Amino acid sequence: MPITLPPISRRRFLSSSAAAAASILAGCSHMVRDPRPSDPNRFVLLSDTHIHYDRRWFHDGKVNTWENFEQVSRHILAQATLPSKAFVCGDCVYLQGRYDDYMTLTQAVGPLRQEGIAVHMALGNHDHRENFGSVMPIDGSRQASVSDRQVMLVGTPFANWYLLDSLVVTNQTPGRLGEKQVGWLAGSLDAHADKAAIVMLHHNPDELTRIPSVTEGKSGVDGAMAKVSGLIDTRALMEVILPRKNVKMCIYGHTHVWQHADREGLHLVNLPPTAWVFNAERPNGYVAATLRADGASFELHCLKANHPQNGQTLDLKWR
Repeated sequence: MPITLPPISRRRFLSSSAAAAASILAGCSHMVRDPRPSDPNRFVLLSDTHIHYDRRWFHDGKVNTWENFEQVSRHILAQATLPSKAFVCGDCVYLQGRYDDYMTLTQAVGPLRQEGIAVHMALGNHDHRENFGSVMPIDGSRQASVSDRQVMLVGTPFANWYLLDSLVVTNQTPGRLGEKQVGWLAGSLDAHADKAAIVMLHHNPDELTRIPSVTEGKSGVDGAMAKVSGLIDTRALMEVILPRKNVKMCIYGHTHVWQHADREGLHLVNLPPTAWVFNAERPNGYVAATLRADGASFELHCLKANHPQNGQTLDLKWR
């Protein structure tokens, strides 16, 4: 269920239907200063934020996801040129996707929105559809034709961003798009074939997936899902995006690893975790992306300034 949290300005007052949640989104203030200028072709990419309802909570006594997100937010807002949008690539909150976790998440993204940055979120396997939907407003970018798997199409000057929904069961590892969502994606890509497309989902394309399509339904993880830790229907996704040359990139999270690969000219970018660190030696933080007509540049910003990969840049050319 992707979501859009639009920028806040002093000219936008909270609607009565969303006043409670939106007051938190705005930092408990109904009016804030006008946003600073931003670059419409500059974006920030975050993943695996895992916000816990208690700001003081530490995972395993080591990782405070609120503090990590706050540090990332301050770094983004300190840049000379602000991004126009922030994309959160799933696992927005802690393990079970509790209602209170999402309420705290709205506070975490408040400073970004107050500076004019729209925030777009997709769900991962540690999110919860009903709790998410009860806190976050859903806007017109949602594609109603995929009623069971809510998806989003976000248009920007140089590319259309497709946010897909790979959540199957909360707090169970594998993901799946399903035939209806994959079919919608194919149709929409064909309808917008004249513009570059970037596909974003939480689960990593799992190349070990060599099983027939499994039937949606039933609670829990079935035997087919237990065979993979990433995206169950990787093959179906690749059959759609590989031959369509307007698709330039597939972005995902889930593994908490920063890496880039190329498949037939299609860029595959695995985002690092923003807030929850599995391995202290790996980078965490965010990625700044700047699009142009023929490609994009990605720059890794690590929370640890002395990390050897901090500032690493990918200069990617479109196929």
